Amino acid sequence: MFYMDSDWLTTRVIATNILDRVLVYKQFLDEALESSVAFNNLEVRDRAFVRKIVSTVLRRLGQIDSLIFCCLKKPISGSNRIVLTILRVGVVQLIFLKTADHAAISTSVDLAVYFKKPTFKNLINAVLRRLQRESESILTRQDIEKINTPNWLWNSWVDAYGEDLTRKIALAHLNEPPLDISHKTCQIESEPLLGGFLLPWGTERCRV
Repeated sequence: MFYMDSDWLTTRVIATNILDRVLVYKQFLDEALESSVAFNNLEVRDRAFVRKIVSTVLRRLGQIDSLIFCCLKKPISGSNRIVLTILRVGVVQLIFLKTADHAAISTSVDLAVYFKKPTFKNLINAVLRRLQRESESILTRQDIEKINTPNWLWNSWVDAYGEDLTRKIALAHLNEPPLDISHKTCQIESEPLLGGFLLPWGTERCRV
């Protein structure tokens, strides 16, 4: 995936703010999106990009943080927590969304200036440049299913279902759920245009 919006920085600023609300202030994602005037004023394509950044960070937070921490000599303090969020936004684009490297890195450095953390520009650039080179080898050493699942939830699933099924559940959670669409009228011929398929329990619904 490589997508450039008309204003490279705006979408990243909005994504960073929404992630801060969810991860720091524990706001539900839907609430954070609905209450963000800036998000709702974006063009449809830009809103989709912001949502993709945010949802992928949340799904792969364990992996992303592990990648970041591999590159840090000491943790980022609480007063500078926005820097960690900026790094997450940069890493998700660089590694998982396949945004062009220069766009992912340069906009992340620009975010440090926007959020009044210019002293972290070099750190952000260094972390992302290192991951540009080394992320593939780090990723191969990660326990993907476990690292992206909170310990309390992992242990609960293992107790209930066993580890093999737990791994399948955790892996399924990394996939973005499909969209179900119900037609006002039956228009079977439209499914191929949407790139979807008819659901088995009704000809009036399709999944894309």
